[in-house]
Amino acid sequence: MVRGTGDPSANSSTWINVTAEPTKRDFSDKVASAGGKPPNLNTDAADEKYTVNANHADFSTMMNTKTATGETIEQRLVDKEKTTGPSQPRTSSGECQQFNDGSCKPY
Repeated sequence: MVRGTGDPSANSSTWINVTAEPTKRDFSDKVASAGGKPPNLNTDAADEKYTVNANHADFSTMMNTKTATGETIEQRLVDKEKTTGPSQPRTSSGECQQFNDGSCKPY
């Protein structure tokens, strides 16, 4: 996500939102709170949403948390990458210049 845009979908084909809500906060959670979220971040627009009992510094716990399907969040990310392909930036019109390496540069 480009900081300040508040629209992660503008930079990816799939948005999986993971929220860290630990039962016992540590310093990493204080840092995350100080950094804040973009004011207009609409997490309801995410393709998938997960809330995890983990501190912000414990990324491996977040990624290894099982979803309702029994897959880990990391497996969901990998599955999405396989089915949708590499994330490409979106423009408001959805148009971009395609390159031979598969990348897409918005007009």
